[in-house]
Amino acid sequence: FSATDHDVFVVPLDSNLQPQALLTIDFTNAYWSRPRIAVLEAIDRVGVVADVLPAGSTLHQVRMRQFTAGPGPIVDPVTTIDFDPTYDRLQPDVGGDVTTTPTPKFLVAYESAFAASNATDAAWALVLPSGVVNGHGYLTGPATFKRRAVVSKTCGKAGGGTEAWAIVARSEYTQPAIGQLQEWLVDRSGTVRSQGGVYSRVLTPLTDNAGSEWDVSSPTDHGNGRQ
Repeated sequence: FSATDHDVFVVPLDSNLQPQALLTIDFTNAYWSRPRIAVLEAIDRVGVVADVLPAGSTLHQVRMRQFTAGPGPIVDPVTTIDFDPTYDRLQPDVGGDVTTTPTPKFLVAYESAFAASNATDAAWALVLPSGVVNGHGYLTGPATFKRRAVVSKTCGKAGGGTEAWAIVARSEYTQPAIGQLQEWLVDRSGTVRSQGGVYSRVLTPLTDNAGSEWDVSSPTDHGNGRQ
């Protein structure tokens, strides 16, 4: 809308990929950027998260807005997932769910700053279809700067007991300017799963911080396992 005000919209498509509507996620004077989207498939709920800078503020927040999928979608009020009066909450991503039992949830992953510079945690929040935050935590690791957490679009099919969202973030070291990708598994209860006795796995060697991009897929085993 302007240099200081970006808005967010969603265009649902039918099975032939034809646009069905234009849904407004944000049209306020807050700056919504970097939108990400996921689905609670079994109950037709869609969640959109964004990095939000309220008008007149210098601190970023993580906000979410849900809507019902299908004909006549209804857009719910905005939910603030996390904010802080001193430090930024940045660059969220969101994963969905496919189950009806237990209650399906969204998992939102984002950066949570705790110092003026070069100090951010990778944080997560479980969000119910009602918009209520149902759990919140931080992901541990050796570095003082965990950047751009991404989350798988689902946590896997319910019933096997192993289903969990995968979160990948870059753990960066300020001196020298190097880092590596780490991965964590968070299940529907908000438990960070142990993986062979450790709670995070290092995925890459240490490399220079400049220019890195990454993402994570959803489970590919459509039974009750996880790959």
